[in-house]
Amino acid sequence: IAARTACGAPALRVSAQAAALAVRVHVPGWTPDDDAFHLAPGESRLLALRPEPGAPTPTWPHRATVRALNSEAVVVVRGTAGELAP
Repeated sequence: IAARTACGAPALRVSAQAAALAVRVHVPGWTPDDDAFHLAPGESRLLALRPEPGAPTPTWPHRATVRALNSEAVVVVRGTAGELAP
């Protein structure tokens, strides 16, 4: 789910209904503050997103993909700055 941190930075909330191993998050132009982490059933994690070093300041991340090592599913998350405007 596209979200914001308490200080207003772009973020992504990732959750799992079943155990998810080595969860990988890819957001073009952005670096999540954690990668290849595990989630227990029902657990969620809020990942702050930082612009990739050396890249021009990107606009709000419009697409993210989330995968887990123990699943064939690829989840695509879409969000816009307008949806998250303060």
